[in-house]
Amino acid sequence: MSCIEKFIFFPHAGGLAYSYYKLAHVIEKNTGISTFVYEYAGRGERQKEAAFTDFKTAIESILQDIFENYPADKYYLFGHSMGSYIAMEVAKSMMDDGKNVSTLFVSGLTSPSYEKVDSKEINDENIMRYLKMFNSIPDEIVGKESLRKMYMNIIRNDFVLLNSYTECQKQTEPFKKLIVLYGMEDPVIKEEKLEEWAELENEYFDIVSYSGDHFYIFGQEDELGMDICGWM
Repeated sequence: MSCIEKFIFFPHAGGLAYSYYKLAHVIEKNTGISTFVYEYAGRGERQKEAAFTDFKTAIESILQDIFENYPADKYYLFGHSMGSYIAMEVAKSMMDDGKNVSTLFVSGLTSPSYEKVDSKEINDENIMRYLKMFNSIPDEIVGKESLRKMYMNIIRNDFVLLNSYTECQKQTEPFKKLIVLYGMEDPVIKEEKLEEWAELENEYFDIVSYSGDHFYIFGQEDELGMDICGWM
């Protein structure tokens, strides 16, 4: 009986599934493994659903969705920025449930710990300042008030979601492979703290840098995709 494998991506705050399709295609083309980019509730094809605003509830919902609709014998999980927290918690819960998580990729995140912010700081002004720091204001929302409001609602909810983050599942066994990826010009990455990821139990650990900023992924999907294939 053949082994069913799936590679699942978890996007960044404000991210939509389609942004990761090119990277997913590179991996699927070169490995033959089915890839899936998880679309969070409240955006994209799920925009009519209530957005996730509580982290533990979100993880429970995501796990139920994966187990019901994307069952596999072996999983590979990739999270970028906020998605790294989601991927990590999903991986721990999967392993505790006896599922095989072959490789966990965490990207664009300094460490597995999260420092909460004052909820009063989660406002449009600070969110726009954050987006400008990362040079990540989508072109399609510039000058289009309706799209801007929709996008701001999405990313505001994601900040609320992040601010509710607490460890959902204690790690019960080592990660088989834990790969940390980041852009060398990322304004929020603190390289001296990246080693904190190694404090999580693992059988294989590596930290790899790429040229580019927080969103180094986009524009070099071919190189990154081939590297990912080599770690699988």
